[in-house]
Amino acid sequence: GSYPRSQSLVRVILNPAGKLYDGMKTTLDDDADGMEEDTVFTNDVYVEIMNAFEKYAGALTGAMKKDAEALGGDEQNSLIQGGASVLRLAESITSFRPDLLESVVLFLLQTQVVNAMSTLKWILRDVGDSVVAPVLPSWSKFAFAAVQQTIFSTINEATAGGIMTIDNGAGGGADENVTKLMTGTGQLLVYALQRVCSILSTLEVDQAKVHPVHVDLVEGMKTLVYSSKLLLGSMLTSKSTGLGKQMLPIEFEEMFSKSDMSGTSLALVCGGDQSSLALKLLKRSLERF
Repeated sequence: GSYPRSQSLVRVILNPAGKLYDGMKTTLDDDADGMEEDTVFTNDVYVEIMNAFEKYAGALTGAMKKDAEALGGDEQNSLIQGGASVLRLAESITSFRPDLLESVVLFLLQTQVVNAMSTLKWILRDVGDSVVAPVLPSWSKFAFAAVQQTIFSTINEATAGGIMTIDNGAGGGADENVTKLMTGTGQLLVYALQRVCSILSTLEVDQAKVHPVHVDLVEGMKTLVYSSKLLLGSMLTSKSTGLGKQMLPIEFEEMFSKSDMSGTSLALVCGGDQSSLALKLLKRSLERF
């Protein structure tokens, strides 16, 4: 693949998962009596894998940078695609245990080995090659984790352990930080919506009907937007997050309504395609948001 160093390291770290999968198959093939032992084995493997990720997180980050440099061109974009490819590889190895996959993805996000955009590209199957898998029904859970990590890391960077005062008056550094927070979150939501609309419009199904895959994408997108707004609102209207003087809820609503994340703005993202009933339903929901 295009990211040989990082992918090789991920395969080594996740090698115990293959043993777990083989052990589970053997247990099921033999009898049910081994399930209690398998639970212990599962716990040991989880600990082993997460300890390995923690130990080699720096090495994995370095490997991804070297792979990106070797590709040439836009290094930042290569890092984003590299993160997406690493997550796809992790999914292919751990998908038999959704809880293990979730643990791996959350760890890579929280340690910033992969970033939010890499996570969105992975979960929405935009890894940059011809290998396409169905979107997971739980895709919005991973997408929101990516948005959440971006919001928290932006706030941590802005406050640096202190307090970021929100001043809606003359402006200054605090206003810039709020703008950065809103802009960064908005970029993620707009990308996710663009990708969801693209998938909806190209699905090889009867577009005049709503299918289960449509429901997963439409409801997932609505959940992602709503959850992101709630989290942003709670961060910017609360004293307990170190942001200093909090906004009033009405101030946040006014700011949000003028942003790229407003329902009116998001409803325009998918353009005027009227061929898909699912797209129509999504746009209608966003307009009422």
